[in-house]
Amino acid sequence: MSHINILLIIGFVLLAVYSITTRIVNNRAEKDKKENTNNNDEKDI
Repeated sequence: MSHINILLIIGFVLLAVYSITTRIVNNRAEKDKKENTNNNDEKDI
């Protein structure tokens, strides 16, 4: 049972790190869109 518990803990930690990093990336992307409203079409290509 100890190995299963360790795997579950690792899984939850990875999910937490993933969710935090995605929030940070999304916040930066929104700030960039607000700052550069005229250049979005060129950057998306």
